[in-house]
Amino acid sequence: MSLKLEILSYMVVGAVVVVPMILLNIRLAPKLGLIDWPKARGVAEEQIPLIGHGMVLTCLAAMLLLNHFYQFSPWFITTSVFIAVMGHLDDRKPLAAMDKMGFQFFCTTAVVFLDPQIRSSIGSHYGVWGSVCAVIFLVGMMNAVNFIDGIDGLAGVVLLIGGLGFIGLCNFSNELYPQIVLASLIVGILVPFLFFNVKLRKGFLGNVGSYFFSYTLVLMHLSIPLPSPDPISRLSLSGLCFLIPIADTLMVICSRLVTLRSPFQADKGHLHHRLIQTSIPLTWILFNFAVIEFFAFVVAALIARKVGYISGILPIFVALSHILITSILILLIEKGSRRRLQAYFQRLDTGAPIYFLKYQFTNPDGSPISPLTLRRLEARVSAEIRVTDLCFRENPNTLFVTLKTMPEPLRGISSRLDTIFQAEKVVSSLVVDQGEFVKVSRAKNPFDRKSA
Repeated sequence: MSLKLEILSYMVVGAVVVVPMILLNIRLAPKLGLIDWPKARGVAEEQIPLIGHGMVLTCLAAMLLLNHFYQFSPWFITTSVFIAVMGHLDDRKPLAAMDKMGFQFFCTTAVVFLDPQIRSSIGSHYGVWGSVCAVIFLVGMMNAVNFIDGIDGLAGVVLLIGGLGFIGLCNFSNELYPQIVLASLIVGILVPFLFFNVKLRKGFLGNVGSYFFSYTLVLMHLSIPLPSPDPISRLSLSGLCFLIPIADTLMVICSRLVTLRSPFQADKGHLHHRLIQTSIPLTWILFNFAVIEFFAFVVAALIARKVGYISGILPIFVALSHILITSILILLIEKGSRRRLQAYFQRLDTGAPIYFLKYQFTNPDGSPISPLTLRRLEARVSAEIRVTDLCFRENPNTLFVTLKTMPEPLRGISSRLDTIFQAEKVVSSLVVDQGEFVKVSRAKNPFDRKSA
């Protein structure tokens, strides 16, 4: 119990110490050129400071302090500094992909084959083949986390769960106490980062942060001496703690190969690009992926407790099934959104109209309705209209309804919806807009609209 309290206290220390470093980073970033500029394939539409530098310096200071009190591997610290420098240079001026890969393989090969802790947990158990698999896994995870770092909070959530995953998988081992302290500090550091990144939108992790923290966390995962029968099943357990970036990377590579493109050719097929296209609220995206990551980590921890008594196939099967299910769900959601939108345009191409309704709401006393009430109204209206039709919120008090077909007169649909509004005890104002969209020729005014 005392170790668990220590872990919690180190998380608090990490969160408290990193806040002034982040604030200083935000202040100095424009002067130092540490800015994420709007890019063709990027997400940001304005200049955003890169605050990963302050977080990385805080973590490196913690490593040096731990090295003073405990036997912390110099290979771990030295290669982590090299990876941070590479990330910083990549932030200042994008480096060639092959140059980065070569540098990453150099650092990871050195630490996997020379770090005593990793040699003990990987090399001595699985030989050269196990070490080679560990190098590939480490390089792959660094780039996979960097790939998903394109939407606020997603990489931060993955790294946070990855840190918790290390603490859970190592089973609070005294032999790994320095690494447990470092992982706890990293988890604490990531909590205020998520606040600045998601809530305040004041800064991005940057390549320096995504490469450095993914590198250090995966290295710590490799240092856990889990008694797995083979290296693939051993790495599968750690892979479950980083499920989202692995699923995203495999999904992107497969989609590129299917279209006869190079797997290294950049596109807008990554997870964050697909999610932005759906217009799903960011908080819902992060919450759902945090739940997926957390339960994958729980599964890995449960398997790890019995891994010495079971076949090595189970961890591999569980990890691959989780990755496959996550990838399929992402693809189905994206395909469903595109097909629904495509169906509307196809209807317009045939000359058939698309009908729409727009409502504004207040409480009976004239006060604004709550967001929860608007979400409930959206759910009830969605249940009342056809599956192929749409109902969505326009915050803070507006619902927009589109109808592909007219199974009954528009007035009849309006009256049915009015019944829902009365049951919810809200007042719907006069319809703001009501009519139909039709395809017009170029000769006509494109702003003409046929009223209902």
